[in-house]
Amino acid sequence: RETAVRVNGALGRLDVRYREVLTLYHYNDRSYAEIGQILGLTLSSAKARYYRGLEELRPLLESKGEER
Repeated sequence: RETAVRVNGALGRLDVRYREVLTLYHYNDRSYAEIGQILGLTLSSAKARYYRGLEELRPLLESKGEER
C-alpha cells in the first residue's frame, strides 16, 4: 500500500507526456501500438516516451519523497 502511494505520488510529479504513457501501459494494460494510436504517436515515439518516463520516475521513487 505504501509503495502504491509512493508510485502514484511520483507519477503525479512527472511531465504529462510521460505520465500518460506509463499510466496507459501499467494501469490500463495497453501495448505500445495502442498507446501510439490513443496519443497520436508513432510506435517508436510511444516506446521512447515510456523509457524516458521510467528514467524520470526512478529518481523520484529513490528520493522517498525528500524532494517536493
